Amino acid sequence: MSDSSKSAFERDGYTIARQLFPAPDVARYRDHCMAMRRRGRYPHELVGADPGARDPLRRYPRTAHMHRWDESACTGCLTNG
Repeated sequence: MSDSSKSAFERDGYTIARQLFPAPDVARYRDHCMAMRRRGRYPHELVGADPGARDPLRRYPRTAHMHRWDESACTGCLTNG
């Protein structure tokens, strides 16, 4: 971790690691997760999506625990497959 990242973490409580993963891997993982979201709800999901909601957090909820839903989501950023 660079000194500037370390300083940012100490100051803000977080740091941003840009380009941590190759862009093609991120695109593949994003597309997979978005396809999963379009298919509906899953076990252990706390919030479902409501496409007609005015509240953006209901319309576009955070995607959490996708690693529990299928093997590709679990290993998506960790392997090339």
